[in-house]
Amino acid sequence: MVYPIPSLPKDVRDALARQALKTLPAVVSPAPQLPAIKSSSLAVRAPITAKMADAEQLVCQQARLCILAAIRKSVAVGHCKTESAAFNTWLALLAKGELTRQQALWCALANDKNGFRFEVSFATGTPVAIALDDVEEFAAMLTKRSMQRWMQQWKYGGDDALLPKKRTKDMSVPPWAPFFLAQMQRPQKPAIQTAYDAMARQLQADGWKMHSGNGVCKTREYPDYSTVARWYREKYSKLDAKKGRNTGSAINPFKFCHERSAEGMEPLQEVHSDGWATKFYAPHPISGKWVTGEVWHSHDVATRKAYADTRSIGLSENSSVILGSLYAVCIEDGEPLFWQTDNTGAVKNDRVEFDPVASIAARRKIEIVHNIPGNSQANGIAESFNKYLQERSKELATYKGKDQDSRTQIRIHKITNKLTKAASASDADEFARLRAEAEKVGCGIVFSCWSEAVEWIRRVVAEFNDMPHRALPKITDASGKRRHMTPNERMAEFVAAGWQRRPLSGEELIDAFRVHEVKRVTRGCVSVLGQRYHHAELDHHNGEDVLVAYDIEDGSQVYIKNMAGVFMYTATFYEARGYRMQSFVEIALNKKADQQLARLDTKKAAIEAQRPGVVLDMPLSGPFIESTAVRVEAEDVSGARADVLPGPGETEIARNRRINQMEDPVLVRHLAAYPEDINEHRARYLLEQAEKIEPLARQIDELGMWGALQRFEKRAVAS
Repeated sequence: MVYPIPSLPKDVRDALARQALKTLPAVVSPAPQLPAIKSSSLAVRAPITAKMADAEQLVCQQARLCILAAIRKSVAVGHCKTESAAFNTWLALLAKGELTRQQALWCALANDKNGFRFEVSFATGTPVAIALDDVEEFAAMLTKRSMQRWMQQWKYGGDDALLPKKRTKDMSVPPWAPFFLAQMQRPQKPAIQTAYDAMARQLQADGWKMHSGNGVCKTREYPDYSTVARWYREKYSKLDAKKGRNTGSAINPFKFCHERSAEGMEPLQEVHSDGWATKFYAPHPISGKWVTGEVWHSHDVATRKAYADTRSIGLSENSSVILGSLYAVCIEDGEPLFWQTDNTGAVKNDRVEFDPVASIAARRKIEIVHNIPGNSQANGIAESFNKYLQERSKELATYKGKDQDSRTQIRIHKITNKLTKAASASDADEFARLRAEAEKVGCGIVFSCWSEAVEWIRRVVAEFNDMPHRALPKITDASGKRRHMTPNERMAEFVAAGWQRRPLSGEELIDAFRVHEVKRVTRGCVSVLGQRYHHAELDHHNGEDVLVAYDIEDGSQVYIKNMAGVFMYTATFYEARGYRMQSFVEIALNKKADQQLARLDTKKAAIEAQRPGVVLDMPLSGPFIESTAVRVEAEDVSGARADVLPGPGETEIARNRRINQMEDPVLVRHLAAYPEDINEHRARYLLEQAEKIEPLARQIDELGMWGALQRFEKRAVAS
């Protein structure tokens, strides 16, 4: 039987066609080849991966995948013979409205350029589209050609090829940017407009021109202000924008930081301390003048409990005040295992930390640690407490923070000056009247004495310990409110769980904070700050080193211990000065008064130099010379003598005054020539100036003056 070829199955027809092609004569032209598919049509449309795509791109990709998967399935199960027929069937069902709501949404989402608006929700954990426009209207825009293009891209590029393109910002650095950033990244923190104007002036001076606004900037053109400002705000690194405008630790708040956890810690395992310069004025305990003070406070890391004592509140930062913050912890709860402070010299010394025998760290077995210099955020617990103290200081009329009204601050300052005079005159009525006036003007509390300020600080610290702290666990209080624990509640919880307080008291507490120094016994005596102390048994220890402890407020006796810290004797004051002994505080106050008088002499000489007079041949960079002095001749020969001649009949006072009036380079040359004129004051002054002025330091080095200056400084410290 013969069957017509069109009625045969497709695979049989194809086999017959291939067989027929083999039997054709050679002159028959071969079948035309299909045109080569351009690589651009097969390449991945978007040069990104799913990891780089945003939520909208992923939603569009999934919609396309769903449509193409449905097309392939219809061909595979035999509903449609070809993909082209399947595309036609899909579009026909879409036109008749016979597709499901979800399928219609696919059609609207798949075409990313049709303007369909939608929101992306992550409520289910994956991006889900929520339509904001009419789905049927935008779904009807789908075409067969688009679906064929997606199918072709999917076959050759995989799932990522279905990610729609999205225009991205041009993040290249324009040529004018370095000039703008050089003006912007300055510590003065100029405004964008100011930096732009400075950049424009510089570029115009270099031959640049302003862009006309049409097209892109050409070579040696810069754009207008709005373009520069938009580039800086939207494209420039937020961290790099802070550099230059912030230096040192000021830039740390904009960078990554390590977070510490107190989980598992016990009370006093670690204590952090820091100082706070008071942002208010209070009467000086001696002079009555209104001054600021220094408060050092400590904080237990495990409970966030704050500690402060009368000893830790003083007029300035010094060892006694800083150790007072440690004293506050020891007297209330016990000695800490680790004690952290900043890098102050009042702690980093032999008395507190370094001496392996006499230091508090060695005697009390306390590990003292310090945060990295310039990284104050590492001591964040104590630093944050400073903000609390400053905020509480706004209760006071004498508050002087940067947010205080300047006019009110001036008025308060005038009233406090009058209060000082009233206190000096013992006029109680006038003092009370002025105090009431200050409280009214400043709308706050005015302290009548220093002790009131101390008690106010201690009350503020106590109130902090009864406030909920966000670093502590949450509890449900008696009222049923859910809140964080207070430091006192957290401490009580540890005590209830078995942790024991071990506060120092009595003689142990006193001895722990006495000054300890290693001294050598000489002829039955030890010498402390220039005063001799004797005990009869010390004759047997001549030439031996002992540990000497003494109270800073009591100069009548010292306590002798062996090098292991065991108490031996109490040595009493032996040699009186001025027919009576001096306490160590009196010795320190006398030294301080001497230094202040020396500074007054310097100020007096500077004022005298301003008197009008005849100056003979005064060089531009030379010293100021009084009219009674002759011309000063100096030779600036490297390493040679500086010939500075005294005036005829010049007294010692006039000579010292003339030397003190010399400018720094001339003074260095003079002291190199006349070493006998070097004293403690001049040595300290030149060393301080050399740290700030590099040319002066080089001059001192060239003249070999370092040894002479530092020898006087060490002599002053030793005395």
